[in-house]
Amino acid sequence: MRVKRVFAEKLFGLFDHSIPLNMDDRVTIIHAPNGFGKTAILRMLDGLFNSRYGELRAFPFATFGVELQDGRTLRVTKGQRTKASHRSKGSARENGHLQLDYDDHPSFDLDGELNRESSHFPLDVIDNMIPSLNRIGPEEWKDEEGYILGLAEVLRKYREFLPKGIIKMAEPPDWFRKLEKQVQVRFIRTDRLVPRSGPSKMSRYERHRHPSPTVTTYSEELASEIGAMLKKYGEVSQALDRTFPVRLMQPSNVPELTKEEIKSRLQELEAKRTRLIESGVLDQERAPSPVPETIDDARAGMLSVYIRDVAEKLSVFDTLATKIDLFRSIINRRFRHKRMIIDKERGILFTTDHNQSLPPASLSSGEQHELVLLYELLFKVHEDLLILIDEPEISLHVAWQEQFLRDLLDMARLSGFDILLATHSPQIISDRWDLTVELEDIRELQETVR
Repeated sequence: MRVKRVFAEKLFGLFDHSIPLNMDDRVTIIHAPNGFGKTAILRMLDGLFNSRYGELRAFPFATFGVELQDGRTLRVTKGQRTKASHRSKGSARENGHLQLDYDDHPSFDLDGELNRESSHFPLDVIDNMIPSLNRIGPEEWKDEEGYILGLAEVLRKYREFLPKGIIKMAEPPDWFRKLEKQVQVRFIRTDRLVPRSGPSKMSRYERHRHPSPTVTTYSEELASEIGAMLKKYGEVSQALDRTFPVRLMQPSNVPELTKEEIKSRLQELEAKRTRLIESGVLDQERAPSPVPETIDDARAGMLSVYIRDVAEKLSVFDTLATKIDLFRSIINRRFRHKRMIIDKERGILFTTDHNQSLPPASLSSGEQHELVLLYELLFKVHEDLLILIDEPEISLHVAWQEQFLRDLLDMARLSGFDILLATHSPQIISDRWDLTVELEDIRELQETVR
């Protein structure tokens, strides 16, 4: 489900904002002076759809919500809590009662979700059983991505890791569960280079003492994804090879390729294999196979089956290879005196003009920002995902800023995701002011009209 409009009323007690998203171009840019709520809106959107309600409690507002593509509206209303609904002393970040409304569905009380009276248990249980969380307060934890979560958020997000029966929580209504699955949001924050915790198999001590730089984490992720595709490639190859003799002897419903088609397809497959080797997905296992000059009728059927098998095997890599090729193309076009290569075991690597190896963590701040942004936009997206980007211009050279939006529009059209970004940079906007929404001060506008 796509988001059509984002709105906020009395944000910081001052601003009423309405942000229609560009449904055709799929990229919407919000700009305004500092203090008008650009980052706050992105953070609240992320919190609303990713069970981080502390982000909603962190900012004063009267109403916040989204209008969806089907015309329905999800609205969060913040009000004062009564003594009856006041929970025991806990998170100091809570500053209002949160209620969700979704058209004609029953309202959902976010603050009433946790039954504290029947959920008394040592909080050390959370610390011991969820090592990815780091306790930073009496009832506050920081997760792997650096978000601060309250007790209710932790119990809801990680409940499957805790002993059954230890938590008594009101189950969210079906409409809310369904909506959470339909509306997918990913936030690319300004602190995108901040080291994250290491792999989950590490102990808490190791995770917090040796956090991995984001570029290193993504390099390892890419190597892991290539490994998964190679495993799938091996499984498909094994299945096809095992049945090849049988299929070769049985009549096929698929018409045989002509001799000219066979030559053309063999050339295409060899070219595709070469591209996959250059992308770092496949190893150079053998020398290129020459295309036979002549093909007799007896071998045409055999080659037709062989070609279909190879095409099916290599198709396993299609999506990943396309992303890697675009990733390498953009990076190698922009980075000077170094070239990106992809290694199936080590992930992302660079070589300098003097053939010296350079790990991604040794890149400049601007280069790492570019690498992380592009990786997020290529490898962590899916169709109809709403991506939030805060200040993409951070540490980017002006020339890179001017090219950023063009690449972004191409990627959005290619992958079918939507983007809402906040920026101060006219270079990011370039000549596409038609994609912008300016956050304005209603009071100033009213005074101007008078």
